[in-house]
Amino acid sequence: MANKSKFGRHLYAIGSNEKAAEYVGINSEKRRIISYAILGVLAGIGGIMLASKLTSGPATGGESYQMAVIGSVFLGATAFKPGEINIGGSVLAVVIMAIIENGLVMFGAPFYFKYSVQGLIILAAVSFVSFSSDESGPELF
Repeated sequence: MANKSKFGRHLYAIGSNEKAAEYVGINSEKRRIISYAILGVLAGIGGIMLASKLTSGPATGGESYQMAVIGSVFLGATAFKPGEINIGGSVLAVVIMAIIENGLVMFGAPFYFKYSVQGLIILAAVSFVSFSSDESGPELF
């Protein structure tokens, strides 16, 4: 999805090799500033949404979401299209993680149990990708 636009392809090129991207005429500093500006706007929108959910703005308001975000993004990037940036897969992984968390709440599981389940999901995604990537097995180092 990101490789279908000119801006996305430029970000791929800058991320792969910044010097080579500059040699072919991509202004990497300008692209980096634009991408950080987009990231800042999206983080601000996320902060506003979190503050509206919590009805306050504590500095530690998002700490409980770290494991879910890391798990969702990793699951989206590894399980659905290994080795590629996959925005749609990450969104689908967020939905899956939210459904699992909601299911645990509905079953009355203790609050700390969701971290164990999210960790197991991350381990399963890593195992799936590492064992299915090549026939010789995973490279550890």
